[in-house]
Amino acid sequence: MTLNFNLLKEPSKVSSNMTRNATTAIGYNVTVSDVLDEKGFVAVNFTATKNGTLLVSIPYNDMKNATISEVLNSSIYINGVKDKNFSITITSNYTVILKVYNLSGDPTLYWTYSPAAVLPTAPPPPFRLSILEEGIIIGAIVAVVALVGVIIVRKKNR
Repeated sequence: MTLNFNLLKEPSKVSSNMTRNATTAIGYNVTVSDVLDEKGFVAVNFTATKNGTLLVSIPYNDMKNATISEVLNSSIYINGVKDKNFSITITSNYTVILKVYNLSGDPTLYWTYSPAAVLPTAPPPPFRLSILEEGIIIGAIVAVVALVGVIIVRKKNR
């Protein structure tokens, strides 16, 4: 027996993915710029073209203070507005996968999986700097201030 079939649509290519700690966000027609796993919620900053899809996975063991029932009844917010275009799956190895579809634009997505979750009033920053990067930036600022000081002193001495 031979079976031939054609796909009606081509699958989307992975636009980007990002992992922080044990939380992974994978975008299809979505570029993920940051993933933040906080107490009771996950925040994802992204940019999506029309009909983007976002997968967020996290091991159930890392979802503190949340029962499986609470996780399955969790909510998502896109720029503070509750959204219903999502599904939640728990795999046999207890990885929880959130699938959000029909995404577009440049918003922040919040996935609240615990009733104790308190969403921030402002979205998280688009990226976090490491201590080394912060040190380099501070050093550059100090160098610029010192250079300006030297230039001013030289002009006064002329």
